[in-house]
Amino acid sequence: GANTLSLGSASSDLLITDKLSLAEANAALQTGSADLTVEGDVILADGKLSSTGGKIDFRNGGLQSGTFDFDLGTSIFSLSGNYNKSSGTLSSSSAMLYLSDNTTLTSDSALVFNQLELNDLALTLGSASTDLTVTSKVTINNANEWLKTADADLNLLADLNISDGGLTSTGGIVSLLVGGQLSGTGTLELRGSIWVLGGDFVKSSGTLTFSQTDLKLVANITLTSDSSETLNFVNLDLNNLTLTLGSANSDLRVENAVVIDSYTEGILTADADLILLS
Repeated sequence: GANTLSLGSASSDLLITDKLSLAEANAALQTGSADLTVEGDVILADGKLSSTGGKIDFRNGGLQSGTFDFDLGTSIFSLSGNYNKSSGTLSSSSAMLYLSDNTTLTSDSALVFNQLELNDLALTLGSASTDLTVTSKVTINNANEWLKTADADLNLLADLNISDGGLTSTGGIVSLLVGGQLSGTGTLELRGSIWVLGGDFVKSSGTLTFSQTDLKLVANITLTSDSSETLNFVNLDLNNLTLTLGSANSDLRVENAVVIDSYTEGILTADADLILLS
């Protein structure tokens, strides 16, 4: 028969000071609206862990494998250290990912969270398959806050606001589907990546770095920079849309040929410089 432990109320919080291991198909832990805190190792190999709310707090990271079914519901998933999912299911589209220490998150499949709270810490995506989508606004406003996507894709469905700390990518696709802002001492650094913009992006200060990176539009957008440094891209894919340069400092340089072959496509440079190398 099934071996199930259910926490019966929001006040039925459970603290495990040693290891949590779920490794049998009939094993299930249902936390409901209560909090679950595990101070030791977490091994999730078979069975199910489900939450409808509250907090799931893994203070020493965790390993998920096999056919394990992990359903976070609308809970807060608090992580310290490394969490590695090599198989199984992680349902998190209504949950918040909350860092309680610098964390590397590695997954064999794409992950979706409703909210991301860096909490003055750094999140690293540990593999090219650890694609991350965040539904709600992402704010990076502390020098210790970093979102390091490496070769994974990042898909932000709401606003990105960076005023300190930053976002870095060394590959993959970084999609800002409603745009964003870079200000203060914030950093946005994309190397060997594709930058997808679906809304206006404004840099009023901070550091904006592109190296061997393409720009692709998914909406008509305005790109604005305060810097005298040219915005450099290898390829520009207008995608039947219009790019507007928002200020005299928003100079644009594109290495490869730019194709404009639709009446809906265009580059509106206004007072900015446009440098086409091919």
